[in-house]
Amino acid sequence: MTAPCFASIDSFRSAFEKGLFDILKQDSLGAFILACANATFTENIYQLMKPALLERFSYWQEKLLAGELKDAPPEDISVFTRLAELGMSALEVTQYKQEGQWEIQYNQLRSFRPMRNAGHAPDSISKPFDKDGFHFNKPFMQKEVFYEGNTAGKQVGMYYNKFPFADLHLLIVPEREQEKPQFLTEHDHDFAANMINVLSENISGLVLAYNSYGASASVNHLHFQLCQREADLPVLLDGWLHNGGSEPYPLTAFKYSDTKDAWQKIQSLHEAVIPYNLLYLPQQVVVIPRKMQGSYEQPDWTAGLAWYELAGGMTVSDRTVFDSLKQTHISQVLASLAA
Repeated sequence: MTAPCFASIDSFRSAFEKGLFDILKQDSLGAFILACANATFTENIYQLMKPALLERFSYWQEKLLAGELKDAPPEDISVFTRLAELGMSALEVTQYKQEGQWEIQYNQLRSFRPMRNAGHAPDSISKPFDKDGFHFNKPFMQKEVFYEGNTAGKQVGMYYNKFPFADLHLLIVPEREQEKPQFLTEHDHDFAANMINVLSENISGLVLAYNSYGASASVNHLHFQLCQREADLPVLLDGWLHNGGSEPYPLTAFKYSDTKDAWQKIQSLHEAVIPYNLLYLPQQVVVIPRKMQGSYEQPDWTAGLAWYELAGGMTVSDRTVFDSLKQTHISQVLASLAA
């Protein structure tokens, strides 16, 4: 049975927006940052939430000036300090443009986020779960829940992405109490493929994505990312070789209509210790092998190259870069990640 919030795109969006208002009311600096980042991602939500956001911003700014944020997590204090220095009036809503086949996103607030594991240079695609590290079972994370319940046959926690880069962006954590690391098993792969099929029965344009450890996964606790798109990601365009076209993608992508075939490819990457990014769509799985994070020269205009970037969407937080980034440069960046 599908949860009411996934009965239609209108139900999903309505529940998503209501949840942001509820989160904003919490007496939590992290909750304010989450609500602000999600609101400024979409113009319509920002206009709805702007009065309440400005009121809460003033509240937290007063606490910052009075030195009353000492009990807040250091990373939240760091993010809010940067936001306070910028000022809400200078905070811009996320913008998009096309550059050839590629999508470029100007996302000002996302540059404030902590890097966590995505900033490390690992030598493996797996690492044991760390109870002392950041994970989704931390008590404060339960304040960021969008929905928790049975979905596609598993108990699933769905969390707002604190720094979103996609519309209706959620983090999906299956069976979070089991404390699985970010290393995919066939069982969880099958669940992901089934989940996107189930949710897509009522809502079109859904994408479920996965970053392996070593492929810019920022949290070593098994999770996927869910979002909704009106247009196909660049990697899904018909002209590419892996979609039946004639043009090779800058790095090799594999598309499967059979879940078992996709798993065989994923298993071969595990055996070869090659990191990868995945896209789950209705009746499709796209597998993109890539170089290990930290093993390549990353452009200074990006904070990371994960599933969205390897699918052809570039996130930048500098207006000058947004205006000047060219198609050939993006193609070169993607090609440099080929495994």
